[in-house]
Amino acid sequence: MAVTTTSTNSANLHSYYVKKALAVLEPRLQLYKLGRKTKLPKGNGKQAKWLQYTAVDGSTSSLTEGTNPSEIGMTTANVTATVAQYGQYCKISDLFSMTAIDDVVESAAVRFGEAARKTIEALIIAELDSALTVRYANNVGALNSITASDVCTMKDFIKASIALKAAYVGPHESGKYVAVLHPHVEYDLLAEENAQIGRAHV
Repeated sequence: MAVTTTSTNSANLHSYYVKKALAVLEPRLQLYKLGRKTKLPKGNGKQAKWLQYTAVDGSTSSLTEGTNPSEIGMTTANVTATVAQYGQYCKISDLFSMTAIDDVVESAAVRFGEAARKTIEALIIAELDSALTVRYANNVGALNSITASDVCTMKDFIKASIALKAAYVGPHESGKYVAVLHPHVEYDLLAEENAQIGRAHV
């Protein structure tokens, strides 16, 4: 005897659209909020410039009474940043925008906003990699020499903070030296025997 079922009468069914979009997994971006921002006002060209004075060494020679010390020169340097444009777009037809079950334009704006945040983070990482000294775990000399056994330890972070202090680099404006960690590196630290996470701001 034939049984009438949902599989034999699918035309008689429809899907219920739950009008709540599911969350999109996005990375938690950290570097942008740690940096110092400077606005470039409209009509001021494409380049921002900061002036930096060269440090003056201390003097340990005593002066001769009535005699001026020897003069020294002071130098300055410019630190510059050039504005560049980055962007993406997609075409949405007016018919699709008017007939789609979801607000396509608003959803696209949210997705492109997240993409812009990831672009900024990637550009910051590239700039830091090109301008700063890179230290690898376990005193490895190059990225392509790292093996699975070369994991970050608390000693690596202590050495890094000491190296910054020795180079007269002060802490972040929060008053602490800050580390931005990949979750895998965080695991290495948390799994470390007798790990003292309180010594680093993770």
